Amino acid sequence: MQQDFAQTNKITQELDEESDKMFGKNRSGVLLGISAGFMPMEYKTLLHSAKGDLAVGGARLGYQYFSINNSIFGFRIYADAHIGRGETENTLTQVEQDFMAWNIDVLVDLRIPNTYQYIGFFSGVGFGSLNFESTKVY
Repeated sequence: MQQDFAQTNKITQELDEESDKMFGKNRSGVLLGISAGFMPMEYKTLLHSAKGDLAVGGARLGYQYFSINNSIFGFRIYADAHIGRGETENTLTQVEQDFMAWNIDVLVDLRIPNTYQYIGFFSGVGFGSLNFESTKVY
């Protein structure tokens, strides 16, 4: 029984060492994402107000990089695009919203000791534009 435990422990230690060597690999690559949802919308002016829900869809495309030398630090650069369309509740108005942004993030990826799990943090900056239009429908 003691020998089985020692052998299992040795195998586990070897797997941990192998995992440590692989840390930093297979974390770089293309970043893809899609999103969908609904967004409540309300805007008011002195003469007009409108309220409704927008159907929103979006995509993200980018690249993230971690160096191969077991670095816990990496970076990510990506673009986000979101499009929202909808109609207002009480008026015959169509609403369109387009959002585009470029972002860059610094990543920190830490391995939790004695596990095969990780915890990560990121911080970044972005530059974007938002276009909002409303059109009367007759």
